[in-house]
Amino acid sequence: MSYWTAPWIGVVLADRLLCRRPDALALCTDRRHVNRAGPVAMVVALVVSVALFGNQAAYVGPVPRALPQIGDVTLLVGFVLAFVLYGALRPRAATGP
Repeated sequence: MSYWTAPWIGVVLADRLLCRRPDALALCTDRRHVNRAGPVAMVVALVVSVALFGNQAAYVGPVPRALPQIGDVTLLVGFVLAFVLYGALRPRAATGP
């Protein structure tokens, strides 16, 4: 369960930080606006972080297999990747209703 919560929190935090800008306030409060950047960033971050950095009994990703001393950093990678992806995708996705 924690593998999906870290990317979700990354997207929510990035959205809250971006909605603090005065020029984005109207778009952030418009209920008709559909923002696809959030789900895209969350899914991509989830898949990439688990596939590359997962370190569990059933599956070990290539990064912890090559560098076992780093352990399972899936949560951190998922959070950071979702935060960055959302920040990069949101301006393009925020075209309005």
